[in-house]
Amino acid sequence: MRILFTNYEYPPLGGGGGVVNAWLAEELAKKHDVTVLTSQAPDIPFERIEKGVRVLRVPVLGRDQKAVASMTSMASYIPNGIREGRKLLRREKFDIINTHFVVPTGPVGDALSHFAHIPNVLSLHGGDVYDPSKFTSPHRHMPLRMSVRWLLNRADVVVGQSKNTINNMRVFYTHQVY
Repeated sequence: MRILFTNYEYPPLGGGGGVVNAWLAEELAKKHDVTVLTSQAPDIPFERIEKGVRVLRVPVLGRDQKAVASMTSMASYIPNGIREGRKLLRREKFDIINTHFVVPTGPVGDALSHFAHIPNVLSLHGGDVYDPSKFTSPHRHMPLRMSVRWLLNRADVVVGQSKNTINNMRVFYTHQVY
């Protein structure tokens, strides 16, 4: 099976969600062909193989810290990820896309899934759907809430890291879980 992961963060960039994605990608790469489409930062090459996983990094604006993504870098990942992902999908065939984080990666996985007519599994990590400690949490803003609901409903499968994450998805966005 050929698997394409989309995630705005992937080690050494980001935190827990990227690490979980890396663990999953590395395990799947033992039996499958795995590619990750993620963000680039200074001093990190565009393409390399890491533990059997092909990692492709797209340029983003404003990524000056490895541990934390800026709003600018997350926003610029969306059009750059879609553009580079479409180029990739014109050259190569994948069987499935696994998108990590509905915000900000959701639009990338959704666009690529519909462009190539392949299923999209959307993985929720928690803070991408509900984080009461942050003003920027999507549940607080109607346009973001509507966008998240739309992306959740368009995904072929939605999975969450915990029952709490799935419950928050149901409370704030949609009851549909596939």
